[in-house]
Amino acid sequence: MVDKFIKVLCFLTFSISVFAQEQEQQIARYYFEGNFNSLTSDFPPLEMDGEKGEFVQEVVEKYGRNARTVYQLPSSAGLKFDNSKLENFISGSYTIEMFFRYTDGQLLLYNQLLGDQLERNQGKYVHLVVTRNHETKQIFVYLNGQKTLEFVDANNDLEMAKDREIFFFTQDGVKTTSGAVAMIKIYNYFVDLELSQELFASYGSSSISAIVKDEKTGKIKLDNLYFVQAETSLLAESLPTIDAVVDFLVENPKVRIEIQGHTDNQGDYYKNVELSKARAEEIRKYLITSGIDENRLEARGFGGSRPIESNYAEDTRKLNRRVELEVLK
Repeated sequence: MVDKFIKVLCFLTFSISVFAQEQEQQIARYYFEGNFNSLTSDFPPLEMDGEKGEFVQEVVEKYGRNARTVYQLPSSAGLKFDNSKLENFISGSYTIEMFFRYTDGQLLLYNQLLGDQLERNQGKYVHLVVTRNHETKQIFVYLNGQKTLEFVDANNDLEMAKDREIFFFTQDGVKTTSGAVAMIKIYNYFVDLELSQELFASYGSSSISAIVKDEKTGKIKLDNLYFVQAETSLLAESLPTIDAVVDFLVENPKVRIEIQGHTDNQGDYYKNVELSKARAEEIRKYLITSGIDENRLEARGFGGSRPIESNYAEDTRKLNRRVELEVLK
């Protein structure tokens, strides 16, 4: 049985150079906003494999209530990532994360990874994470935040060379299902169960009930907000949370709020202030386009000047990177 899983995973994974060294954690993010480009310019665009699909607009559960662009795949067609175009992106461990739907579960290349959830998720978007630990050779598969498979890649079948490619949704000579993909991410590090659950939690539905003041600060902390590192771009996983803010403001038409951006203490102080202000402005723009009167919204950035936890270690430092709402009188 494990041999069958390995065969499937071999078509889900891509080449890596096998030398152990400390390397900056990086993520290639693809959101299919009318093209195959990475969200940042650091990574090459994905390429088509097989018949050309099309970009279509649809409401994607977990990506907010507004229609967004996804890439619709015809049968036996997919995408590929050419790792040979990068130098030293992967040095050992890696992770692949996808958010996609499929039309026919029996023709889904990854059907064995979904197990007894295959049939019930047909036609729905599923969140799949496959990760390999370079040191322990362990492979973990997570579906919708739950671990569905674990084994040791003892023969290094999934440890790959630099000049190979990763293929998504296709395999030579095998008929595969049609469907659509809303997101693909490729990490150059291992993702454990806790982080995998956090990744799936980012797809959780937010509601107006989540807009609650913190008793200590008197402010509303917005959970599940995600930006590209050191940039202002909001990731699609953030939209349900901001939609909940829209609902809150609609139900409380006399309320005015100040959106307050915060960073940790890493990097230049003044650049962090600018970044936190720009991120707050990004949220303000989304609220305005969602129909909220701009006169009810202010945005400020505090950089790292108002930490709520210690900046000594990353576990607590990450809590200082946040966005809060303050209800104005």
